[in-house]
Amino acid sequence: MSLFPEENPISGARIFQKFRDEYKNWHSENLADINSILEQAKKDSNIVTFVGFGIGGVYAQLAALDYAQNNLPNIPLPLVFTFGQPRIGNEKFAEGANARLQHWRSTFGHDKIPQLPTGEYIHDGVEIWNNGADRESFYCTRYTSLESQMCVNSSGQQGDNDHFGPYFEVTMTC
Repeated sequence: MSLFPEENPISGARIFQKFRDEYKNWHSENLADINSILEQAKKDSNIVTFVGFGIGGVYAQLAALDYAQNNLPNIPLPLVFTFGQPRIGNEKFAEGANARLQHWRSTFGHDKIPQLPTGEYIHDGVEIWNNGADRESFYCTRYTSLESQMCVNSSGQQGDNDHFGPYFEVTMTC
């Protein structure tokens, strides 16, 4: 499996360089385990789900794209669930990811991690935002061109204490 062939599978897509480099290292170090897990998952079910928190959400999404690139159209779109995930790529990347994955992103309060990196980078998928104040959750639609200024981006604030949630009544730890 390789998300990084000589020719980019998503035309015009750019991935934040640090995430790309870290994923390539993680991927090469864990390739045998990844392939074993995915082969077993394909035997057990025809739907494979990837889950991650924070930077682990980046790995989960890039691994899901790897899997999709190497197995579509013979499989259903992979499911990806991430919590407090930073932005990975530019608009073309987000559009390509939306076409290849079912991605649900959970965000909490004014967590600064999902608001990074800034610049050309945006999120893909569907955001479910818990506002943190009264624990009310909001469903944000799938975006195909611009990231919503609602939900986690709504106030322009960034909270240091919001990254660990709680997400659906579960507080994350590292």
